[in-house]
Amino acid sequence: MGASNLGFAGLVPLLVELLKIERASVWSIAVTTADLVASLIPHYRQNRILPLFIEADGLNTVIHVIRKHVDLNLARTPSPEEEGLHHSLLTFPEHQLLHTFLLLLNRLVKSGHGERVRAVVDSEVIPAIREIFNDLLLFGGYIAWQASKLLSLVLHNEPTSYPALHENGLPQAFLKMVASGIPPVPDFIQSLPTVFDAICINTQGKELFAQHHFKGLFEILKSLEHCRALVKGHAVECGSGMDELLRHHPDLKEPFLQGFKQFLEEVSEIILAEEPEGGRLPEMADVKGAEVANADWRASMRPGPYLTMARLEEERTLPILQRIRAIVHVPTSLSCVWMLTW
Repeated sequence: MGASNLGFAGLVPLLVELLKIERASVWSIAVTTADLVASLIPHYRQNRILPLFIEADGLNTVIHVIRKHVDLNLARTPSPEEEGLHHSLLTFPEHQLLHTFLLLLNRLVKSGHGERVRAVVDSEVIPAIREIFNDLLLFGGYIAWQASKLLSLVLHNEPTSYPALHENGLPQAFLKMVASGIPPVPDFIQSLPTVFDAICINTQGKELFAQHHFKGLFEILKSLEHCRALVKGHAVECGSGMDELLRHHPDLKEPFLQGFKQFLEEVSEIILAEEPEGGRLPEMADVKGAEVANADWRASMRPGPYLTMARLEEERTLPILQRIRAIVHVPTSLSCVWMLTW
């Protein structure tokens, strides 16, 4: 009812005017307005705000603001001490504004289709999204996550728009970004299978994806920092997304399994080369090559089965064995690899 009342009161065009604020000292007003509009656009058909917002040129306003602020920040060159993939190099107001407006644009695309999606594809926001992918160091993982969601939403709502996106280099920039390494942002990592699925809907996109396959994803999962970030979020969603991707595209199963096998071999080599950390079992008596002094030794181990030298040797190396089994004993879902973090 609140959204409808705002529409009847004629406030929607005024909200669009607030979104156009350019003075940096009052960007917070534009950000608050964008957040309000995004919360007023629910996912159902009887929506009084959405058509009024589109009629007031709200969609074009959001696109223009995103493009303008991407261009404003592209000229910035990071200093050597700032280089890294963990945080955005934008100031907080710049980061907040871009992130909020991208979130609003995603909501507009998700609640519509057809002409509205095509209007986004033909707009200036597509080159802006490509620049975000190309300069991940500057914009950071959270803005890149919203940009990736936009790519996925556009392709899932309008698959025929892929040739236009391909011509603008958007899928290429996304796959190159993933292959080069992304920051440890849980939501960003979890969204990767969904974007892979959107790109593979089109035959041309699947051919492009075949040039990279899942190498970028497996490189991410070899990083303990990324795995720890996933554990803090909902790690199982990434594995579920991969299951959905392979179910929709069975021809990707073979390259996925080959890459997964190679990934497990590489991770096993890393673990075996490192000294295990954490709690250990008590050290076992070394009976290898020595006689048991106590003649009643076996009897003292009853009623259970007595310990053999081989069993003692195995239990001595149990910490390493447990870590290996945690990796190799996996279900079809990728959620198993998060066992590495302990």
